[in-house]
Amino acid sequence: MIQSTDLRLGNLVKYKGEIVKVFEIQNKFIGAKEGNSFPYFLLAERFNPIPITAEFFKERGYGYDYHHNDITINSDYRVEFSLSKGYLIDGYGLIVEIEYIHELQNLYYALTKTELEL
Repeated sequence: MIQSTDLRLGNLVKYKGEIVKVFEIQNKFIGAKEGNSFPYFLLAERFNPIPITAEFFKERGYGYDYHHNDITINSDYRVEFSLSKGYLIDGYGLIVEIEYIHELQNLYYALTKTELEL
């Protein structure tokens, strides 16, 4: 279950096993759709967060470093994986624990003021 207050426009979430992108947030309701499909407009609690995994990034073309167990987002940030969690690490050693993709998207935006397109 997810809360609408945890989301921003453009966040990725799951609905009925399908990854969808949030395009509207109104109180406790979320509008989301996948590509050109018919949009969903439902209570936020009907959507689920996407766990952060190396597989998610590999499916989207990010290179995975098996030696360090991480992926590089850009020259300043990487996500390191440990068990079922991810850790966003910057060039200065800042480490933030992340469980879900939307959390990474939100944190990346807060740090860089640019969207993390996945």
